[in-house]
Amino acid sequence: MLLIANMEIFIMHHDIDYLINGSQTQLKKMEKERDRRRPVILYWSRLNLMSR
Repeated sequence: MLLIANMEIFIMHHDIDYLINGSQTQLKKMEKERDRRRPVILYWSRLNLMSR
């Protein structure tokens, strides 16, 4: 049940254009982008915690 809800949210947050043309390579590119950004987000959240 939770998985279905997550898929609906995922679809809502992506434009229709992506869903129609959404190829495997596009998905891979998104994953790469996300993985590249993750350390930065972790770093900033640590900084924010320390600065309090």
